[in-house]
Amino acid sequence: MTSNFFDNVVISDTLTVGGNPITPSGNSYILSAIITSSTYTISSVTANVNNIYQIDSTNNAITITLPLITATNATIIIVDVAGKAGDNNINIIPNVADTLITQTNGVSIDQNYNSYTIISNNTTSNWIII
Repeated sequence: MTSNFFDNVVISDTLTVGGNPITPSGNSYILSAIITSSTYTISSVTANVNNIYQIDSTNNAITITLPLITATNATIIIVDVAGKAGDNNINIIPNVADTLITQTNGVSIDQNYNSYTIISNNTTSNWIII
């Protein structure tokens, strides 16, 4: 099954953004509504499922706060679906109780149609960028 969102995002067995494939583990996806507000906190995610957050930063930069880690193998994919991150960055920061490995202040999507895939490790309270 293939579904089209905008002109550049296609979901089938892989997520493609701007022609670039994103291939997270597993075949189960939870797809968010399109997020446009300047701040958004992910309240929780489902473990062993690919939680995909669609971000549209056309009108403003957006800061996404990751949820508190409560399980290992929760996968979060944050995607610039509008292709505007080059103009208005999408900033990703961990919950204050957790760490985003090697990134003290979080990370930013600053190129159009890019994405980050992040997996939780409950044992170490770390979000790991893959």
